[in-house]
Amino acid sequence: MTAMRIAGALTCVLSLAILSGCSGDGKDSEPKDVAATTSATSRPSATTSRPAAQATYVPKADDPKEHTFVVTIRDQLTVPYSDAYQVAGDRCDALGVGSELVFEGPDKKYDRRPLKSFTIPDHARLVDSKTCEATMTVTVPYAPRYFVGVAMEGHGMPAPTDPDETRVRPKGDSQKLIVLR
Repeated sequence: MTAMRIAGALTCVLSLAILSGCSGDGKDSEPKDVAATTSATSRPSATTSRPAAQATYVPKADDPKEHTFVVTIRDQLTVPYSDAYQVAGDRCDALGVGSELVFEGPDKKYDRRPLKSFTIPDHARLVDSKTCEATMTVTVPYAPRYFVGVAMEGHGMPAPTDPDETRVRPKGDSQKLIVLR
């Protein structure tokens, strides 16, 4: 059990490092948000480059306040240690506690910030011997774009470079969305 906790903690730290994003141009080894965390009393040297501006979102008066999604979580049970569900007879049960459907998007300051998360359903429908599906309807704060994924305790949400991440732009008042796990 202790080894699982250590592995989970290491995975979480690695996920945070990936999500924080480091500049990859080779000129600067500091994370992009270093300037924002520097104390007000320290002055950047002339050789320190400033971080690039973030594509943020400031709500307009006529923007909607929230958006509704009918989300289908499709867990294909093919990648070890990344599944949200496991087969239990003629249905699927959620693996452990702490699995959440997470929505990230831009706000006034950052391009990607957690907006809202929801606990995934405890049970899912067994589609075939290797696929579980659960559907849920959620309402999230409006954003011009979303990054959606299933985060698991100790595993985090997929990084922007992972194929499991779902990117979506809102259309209409509500829309259907499939999140592959």
